[in-house]
Amino acid sequence: MSAQILIIPIKPTPPKSLESAYPVTVYDEKFDINISYEANLASRYIKGNASDSKQNKTRSHQADFEQLDITPLSPDFLNLAHITEKALDGLIEQFSQDLTLTWKQNYCGQALGTNKGENILRCAKLEPKHDYINRWFDQHFGVKYADIKTLYGI
Repeated sequence: MSAQILIIPIKPTPPKSLESAYPVTVYDEKFDINISYEANLASRYIKGNASDSKQNKTRSHQADFEQLDITPLSPDFLNLAHITEKALDGLIEQFSQDLTLTWKQNYCGQALGTNKGENILRCAKLEPKHDYINRWFDQHFGVKYADIKTLYGI
């Protein structure tokens, strides 16, 4: 994961207003985030990435002139935690979908033909109404997977 933030205080060009009577600091922010994952999982290549770029210009001053209705102003910086969380949430969702698809391909595909209980249970976790799963449970236990799940909490 890489993230960059650049905050540059800039001396403002004096405007033609009351602001020229007191010092104002201008901040110019730029935030870039690029995160990714890449893996070879169960003979399946998965890859994903997320990125975002934000720019913000804000200002602050300490002037306090009650008669002119001027109060100190705090800068309104970017919320880096929110931007990062949003990018990560998208990447986590993508990663979860890749893992689910890999799981289904491994345990609900050709692996079901092996008739191994472990593969059956793993597939049942994702696809409890799969025909093969229900036939297997019916053949071995005389009940459907949903009934076994209810009875034993698996």
